[in-house]
Amino acid sequence: RKLMTKFTDQFKLFTKTLAAWFVIFMALAALTFATTSSPIIKKLKNDLLPPNITLIVTDPLDAFVTQTQVSLLTAFVITLPLLIWKLLAFITPAMYPQEKNVSIKLVIFSTTLFGLGGLMAYKLVLPETIRFLYGYAVALDTLPLISLKNFISFSLSIILSSGLMFTTPVCMILLCQTKIVK
Repeated sequence: RKLMTKFTDQFKLFTKTLAAWFVIFMALAALTFATTSSPIIKKLKNDLLPPNITLIVTDPLDAFVTQTQVSLLTAFVITLPLLIWKLLAFITPAMYPQEKNVSIKLVIFSTTLFGLGGLMAYKLVLPETIRFLYGYAVALDTLPLISLKNFISFSLSIILSSGLMFTTPVCMILLCQTKIVK
C-alpha cells in the first residue's frame, strides 16, 4: 500500500511536469508562429529549391496549416531536450547507477546522431533529390511547380526519416544488449 501511494505521488508529479512542458511547448509554438515560421519556410525554399521551380499555394488554408506545422515542429525540437530530461528524471530513480549512466549516454549519442542525420538530409540529400526529380519536369518541357504544403511535408519527412535512420546504431546496441538480437 505504501509503495502504491509513493508511485501514485510520483505519477502525479510526473503528469504535472508533462503538463508544464506542454504549456511551454505550446507557448513556444505560438511565439514561433508569430515570429520565425515564415523565415524558416523562406530559408527552406531558398536553400532547397532550384530557382526555376515556383512554390505555389493551391488551397486557402495551405499557407496557414504549413506555418502551423513548421511552428509545432520547431517548438518540439527546441523543447525536446527538456522533455527527455523530465522523462529521465522520472525513470532514473528506479535504475541502477550503471543503467543511469548508460541511458544518459544513449540519449546524448542518439540525439547527436539524429541531428547529424537531419543535417545531412538538409545539406546533401534534399537539394540533390529535388534537383534530380524536377529535372524530369524540365525534360518534358513543363512548368515545374510545387505546392507549399507538399514541399514542406516532403522536406520535413526526408529530414526526420534521415535523422531516425542515423539512430539505427543506437537501436541495434539496445537490441543486442537486451539479447533480443544476437
